[in-house]
Amino acid sequence: MRRLVQADDGRGAKLEQGGVVAFLVLMFWVVIWPWPYGLAMLLAGLAPWIGTALAIIYRRSVAPFSIADLDPRANLGALLGAGLFGGRVFYDVDFTPGGLGQLTLIGCGVAMALALVWLILSRPLFAKPRWLIVPIGLAILAGATSPAALNVALGNKQGELGQVQVTAKRVKEEKRSRRRARYRTFIYHQLTVTGLPGAAGAAEISVQPGFFQSVRVGEPLCYDLHRGILGADWYLLDHCPRPPRSSLPLL
Repeated sequence: MRRLVQADDGRGAKLEQGGVVAFLVLMFWVVIWPWPYGLAMLLAGLAPWIGTALAIIYRRSVAPFSIADLDPRANLGALLGAGLFGGRVFYDVDFTPGGLGQLTLIGCGVAMALALVWLILSRPLFAKPRWLIVPIGLAILAGATSPAALNVALGNKQGELGQVQVTAKRVKEEKRSRRRARYRTFIYHQLTVTGLPGAAGAAEISVQPGFFQSVRVGEPLCYDLHRGILGADWYLLDHCPRPPRSSLPLL
């Protein structure tokens, strides 16, 4: 792929600085203090699309770091990377099991990732083809997390309150093999509950260690169920009678 020749009118440096600043702002906002939560997830979900669109419009590089061979074209890969922060929703909320909602979420993730890759490949943005692996990798990851972030951000903000009953709790250890016959142990703190929306009978859910220790078998827990815009419903779980929605500031 041949090198693009462009006159540097100063916009390249401004776009590069803007992309990095947006990345840092979203990193501190989404990772450290995502409030209001819905707005933070909305921007994290839109970030990869904004970065790719700007890269195509201005025919700039979307590599994640400043590369001398690609200057003075702007470094907008930061916005692609910022889209990965949308994956925080998998840490903050739980999705209801089963149903078409999760299949829709997976389908949208695959479609978004392919669309981002196609947008990147359809424009001659790079001086050297080997750098394509960087934005393509970011596009696949960001495309997979973007639908989940948008599903939460644009869904129903007024939740439905209900209760589940804790029937059992356990700590599950799982060993996964790594290279050179080494194993890594993953620990899951799981509660068995009944009455969870979307689950037929009892369901096992993974929770944070601190919350796991505070729950007693036989105790009722309150959930706050929200309808996702892509059909994947999600919920917050907390002790009763404290409303779970107080722990996650939405729009």
